[in-house]
Amino acid sequence: MTVDEALSADRAGDLNRAASCYEDLLAAGVADLDSLLNLAVLYWQTTDPGIAAAQKLPPEFLAKAGE
Repeated sequence: MTVDEALSADRAGDLNRAASCYEDLLAAGVADLDSLLNLAVLYWQTTDPGIAAAQKLPPEFLAKAGE
């Protein structure tokens, strides 16, 4: 995964894929501060019930976002 892939998924509204890309970058140790902040904001936004419902996010994703 690359930062560009994460940003592209994020901008396209594919929050599940974007989060996965950001997580992969973090796990690989190549995430920059912007990627970390983007992931934090993405998880924060998805804890909103309206966004979670509109995106049809699975319970596992929401649990991780809530952590």
